[in-house]
Amino acid sequence: MRGPFDLARSARFLEGFAPARHPGAPGGVLRLACWVEGSDTAVGVAVTQDGAGVVMLRTDAEPPPGLAGQVARILGLDVDGADSARVTAADRVLAPLAAARPGFRPVGFWSP
Repeated sequence: MRGPFDLARSARFLEGFAPARHPGAPGGVLRLACWVEGSDTAVGVAVTQDGAGVVMLRTDAEPPPGLAGQVARILGLDVDGADSARVTAADRVLAPLAAARPGFRPVGFWSP
């Protein structure tokens, strides 16, 4: 992951978005359940972020290949955000939005 990311902010977004209503991240843990792409397997995922900003995944079973990439895509971590501050600062519409939500990245959703 490159660039700022705030897991708690992403969890708060999910709390208020009706199609993906989520109870948030009690105790700093975002819990997700998903189908693993390319398989017939579902897996439970616990996503946490430490004080240094490192995002970690725990699963309820052996993590299948590609799961980390799949979760990264859902949380917007598959995009290099190292230049996000510079890019948003140059845009008069995005600058105040980004300043009010530091570390927020758009959250994606699974689709059938």
